[in-house]
Amino acid sequence: MESRSVVRKGFADGGNAHISIAKTIPADGANKWTWDVRLNETDYNDELDPTGK
Repeated sequence: MESRSVVRKGFADGGNAHISIAKTIPADGANKWTWDVRLNETDYNDELDPTGK
């Protein structure tokens, strides 16, 4: 499965994050976070690709 970074955009860039936290957090960063998506969500939401592609 592909690892995806978290991209937080500031208000000026069309995002919803304050400029102090508007940044990109790499998936292989210090916290080793992962996405947790329920299987039934990937079954019915075509925008989510469980293969990570």
